[in-house]
Amino acid sequence: IAGSRSGFNVGEVYDAFLSAVERIGVKGVSEIVSGTCGGVDLFGEAIASWHDIKITRFPADWEKYGKRASYLRNKQMAEYADALIAMVYNNSRGTEMMIKLAREKGLKVFVRRKNGN
Repeated sequence: IAGSRSGFNVGEVYDAFLSAVERIGVKGVSEIVSGTCGGVDLFGEAIASWHDIKITRFPADWEKYGKRASYLRNKQMAEYADALIAMVYNNSRGTEMMIKLAREKGLKVFVRRKNGN
């Protein structure tokens, strides 16, 4: 589960999680991968906790990689995961990058978009 740092609440992320699991056809979720950013990523971790699902975290190493840290973290997650639930608020560049990487790796991708005022 990945997405924007703002624009969504935990209920919206949970609804997207349930919809994605049904639409993607996942038979049980054994693990949730998190980029550890605020907002959607942390809501995904909360969902994992509620359901006793393993959480694997991929924090960006900003100190070591600077601006490239986000891309490298997203690439690691795309290489590790089987599917992506992406929550995009106002065309978030980081989340759009995650979607692109996931599609390039052939992951099952579920995207929910929302624009704010």
